[in-house]
Amino acid sequence: MAERRSTTRPGGGTQGADALRARCAALVDLVFTEDTLFLDALPDRLQADLVPALGLLAQALDAPEDPAGLARAARLVEECGVPREECPPELKVMLERLLR
Repeated sequence: MAERRSTTRPGGGTQGADALRARCAALVDLVFTEDTLFLDALPDRLQADLVPALGLLAQALDAPEDPAGLARAARLVEECGVPREECPPELKVMLERLLR
């Protein structure tokens, strides 16, 4: 009898989707807090690169029935060309772990 192999990637499935949702929510919450102190402290260039993609990520978080949309938005944040050397350490770590 042939061995059955899973086609699910490590971290995939419901647990992977839940973990991605949690990482995305933490990132959005960090940058888009109500007091805007964190966002206002970011360099203008970093804000310009990051905020539009994070806005899409926040919208995707509001649509729990579309995990693929959340994954696409997270990928967009990761690929938006954010100058990581300009990121505060906490933001840099969150961006590096977003899709891991």
